[in-house]
Amino acid sequence: MKKSIIVAYKFENNSFSIEAIEKKAYGNILIYKNSIKNTFFNLFQIDNFIKETKSELYRITKCQIYDVIVIIQQSSNLKIYNKTISKDLQKNNLDDIKLAEKLYLEQKKINLYLFDYSFIFKDNKKQLINLSMIDWDMAKNIFNLFKKNNLNVLRIYDYDFLKNVSIGKKNNNGVATFINLDNQSLKIEISKNNINIITKETNLGIDYLVNNIANVLKINYSQALIKLNLWSLNLHAGDSIKLDLIIRKYLILVENEITKIANQTRIDKDYLNINLCPKFNLFKKILLNDKSFYLNINHFNLNKNLTISNQMLGIVGLIDNLQNNTIKEMTITSELFVVNPQIPDEKKYSFNYKNN
Repeated sequence: MKKSIIVAYKFENNSFSIEAIEKKAYGNILIYKNSIKNTFFNLFQIDNFIKETKSELYRITKCQIYDVIVIIQQSSNLKIYNKTISKDLQKNNLDDIKLAEKLYLEQKKINLYLFDYSFIFKDNKKQLINLSMIDWDMAKNIFNLFKKNNLNVLRIYDYDFLKNVSIGKKNNNGVATFINLDNQSLKIEISKNNINIITKETNLGIDYLVNNIANVLKINYSQALIKLNLWSLNLHAGDSIKLDLIIRKYLILVENEITKIANQTRIDKDYLNINLCPKFNLFKKILLNDKSFYLNINHFNLNKNLTISNQMLGIVGLIDNLQNNTIKEMTITSELFVVNPQIPDEKKYSFNYKNN
């Protein structure tokens, strides 16, 4: 089955990161995030990170990703140059594509790579155009890093530009699920577009589990709580097998509650962006290693912020609003990000690779 997966690599101040979302009918779902410190623009470190994250994306999506977006933030290592130029339309009677290519080649002559531009003003006589550029050699280094890993850079975007675009996209960051656990209750909240659409609170709190341990092992509440805490720290040997079984049954009950809510909202449970509260650290040794649980920490990134970034929301905004650039190859559409698990995708090499 085809999927629409948008992958963005970000050169941020002192770090290099990846963010990937899947566009679904009911919203945009964050499927992967990772980052490394990269203070000195270490190409070897970046190359290894791209290799590792590409492999991890394949494991998660079962799709081969070929096309990515690159986002750059102004920093001491990666400078963005902006300038405004004026074009006399009576002397330069070019169509939009010819004009764009002319601008691109003009900047190349002074060793700058034009990655974006916009019209500030246009009338019958002249037009003012804002250009965004980076150093040409730096651009080639970036493209070569991705080409080396069989990835195609569809577009480069300015970090702050996308943040501004995202302002109008704030109400579309998909479906999030928050699982809060305290002594008395288990609370499940599902929100879409930043609005809670369903909340369910049950009595499956820590007390429920501790009382169950006490009943099965025929001990009191305090003794059962101590056993649970020792078990979580791998310091309990005596009843560890029995405890393990009781705790697994409890986690299955928690998963069943989540599945019930997913069925009520008609949302695939695999796309609920589950955020587990810190209390779930008690069960880390199961949730880290047992892939039979869909609460598996490796999959859902325990305690990690799973909200979609402003920059990714900006990309989604550009796609959803069909904001076109005058260079056809520099316009992004949702079709560019469709992948198929069964069929290798044809590579869609972009304007970025022309005239390099």
